[in-house]
Amino acid sequence: MPGLQDGKYRKYSQEVVRIACGRVRKGELSYGAAARMYGIPKSTIRDKVSGRTPIESTPGPDPILSKKEEEQLVGWAIGMAKIGYGRTMMEMKRVVKKFLDANGRPNPFVDNLPGRRWMRNFLRRHPELSMRLPETLGRERADVTVNKIQRWFRECSDYMVERKTERVIAPKGAKNVYQQTASTRQQITVVGACNATGQYIPPLIIFPGVRFAYDPLDGAPADSSFAKSKTGWMNSEIFYEYITNHFHPFVRSLNIPFPIILFVDGHVSHINLETADFF
Repeated sequence: MPGLQDGKYRKYSQEVVRIACGRVRKGELSYGAAARMYGIPKSTIRDKVSGRTPIESTPGPDPILSKKEEEQLVGWAIGMAKIGYGRTMMEMKRVVKKFLDANGRPNPFVDNLPGRRWMRNFLRRHPELSMRLPETLGRERADVTVNKIQRWFRECSDYMVERKTERVIAPKGAKNVYQQTASTRQQITVVGACNATGQYIPPLIIFPGVRFAYDPLDGAPADSSFAKSKTGWMNSEIFYEYITNHFHPFVRSLNIPFPIILFVDGHVSHINLETADFF
């Protein structure tokens, strides 16, 4: 029987599904005839013709995230890899967990954290991604040379036009993928920002601990803000709040035309899906 191998339906492409459903809709084939001719289960054709499931859906378990949500995640992963911040499998899964924690969507995961099987299927659904072993960026590579400066500007220009470690997720075929890590030391962090014309954003000061017996902004520049974290280091939640509630409104108040480019260092807190979506 065409389309059958050892009593099981063979794999079929989305294009074949579209053709089969189109012929059924036009009355050229019955459900059974289309199933036999194209090797697609009759129930699948029926569901897609009736609109019960979309044409672009794939066989197998529910991917949990919608197609649009997965495309958003893919775009973020590719964008991060392009600028030298490839994300690991666990970091990608934590992004999904954070989304599910906030969304409350039912899912089969333990504590909303996807497992290896979901990640494996996610990569299969998006062949433009691949797992790569990243190169570690050592301090010795920070030496400044004319060639490195020129290359940096070329790469920055290209990015604007385009608008030992775990393996990281990167665009398939990427030549070099990097990953940077953060420190766990305790300190006070001061976040500043300025532009080439000399305008500056009042600083954000991050203190360690959770309580103050004093005014933390006493003596700080006007319009400064503060935040608290366990170690005094920046984290992704504080960075998002800084961008959305401090940096962005202040830049707008200076009547600076958008879009703008914000250059940040390699701290992992600067790389999160929520902040990328805000811009």
